[in-house]
Amino acid sequence: MPYARAPYYVLGVIAVIVAGFWPSYWSVLGTSRWQFHLHGAVSSTWVLMVLAQSWTAHHGQLPLHRATGRASLFLFPLLIGGLTGIIDVTAKNYVIGDAAENPIT
Repeated sequence: MPYARAPYYVLGVIAVIVAGFWPSYWSVLGTSRWQFHLHGAVSSTWVLMVLAQSWTAHHGQLPLHRATGRASLFLFPLLIGGLTGIIDVTAKNYVIGDAAENPIT
């Protein structure tokens, strides 16, 4: 395989994602709105599928690799729907002047 260490790089990317979204999402998980949960769950699932694809390709499980890739296509509408919901909530909070204080709720 040309990228034998790819799964480890994806794990590094996951660590960066968790660290980057810690203040705005992961640390306030219980107070986040459903739009953020939808987008967070779908995005997390997609990144885990990238990890699964890199691992399965490296271990010669190409049918599972391809199936994971095809399944990820079904996540795209949910990803866009969650993102649209986040933009709507954030815009409404901005209009009422709450965005600077708490962009999540």
